[in-house]
Amino acid sequence: MEHKNGRASLAAIILVVPLFIAGIAQAQTKNLEEIVAWVNNDIILKSEFEMRKSQIRDDLSQPAPRGRGLQGAQLEQAFGEQSKRVLQSLIDETLLLQQAKDLGLTADIEIVKTMDRLRIERKLATTEELEKEIVAQGYSLEEFKQNIRVQYLSSQVLQ
Repeated sequence: MEHKNGRASLAAIILVVPLFIAGIAQAQTKNLEEIVAWVNNDIILKSEFEMRKSQIRDDLSQPAPRGRGLQGAQLEQAFGEQSKRVLQSLIDETLLLQQAKDLGLTADIEIVKTMDRLRIERKLATTEELEKEIVAQGYSLEEFKQNIRVQYLSSQVLQ
């Protein structure tokens, strides 16, 4: 009798485990992001593409000096024109960053220098104050530093 119960338990485990694993695999598949472009060994995700389009709309609609202060039809026209170039811009950016990596270029020192220059220009006592100001303007600190990195490395590669 013990022997039959053991086999029944084993059979139940054999049937349940694959279903459990299939459920996990399906849940993980839902978390995967859509790839909009492959650039050599790098990818551009739909979330990056959509985030860049959102940044364009925000920049166009924000009042000066941060943005252009556009509204209504002007905003939609400018957004339509600029959003056509988003994917190409992301591809170009990725290619430049790949080339910078191949050349052994980094931007760590430039990020520190730029942050310090901005801190001095704004007459702030500490880097933490600058970071708070950056966040207050609607940027994440990592996005801000990534923008500095991309601009610096792109300019170095293009020289």
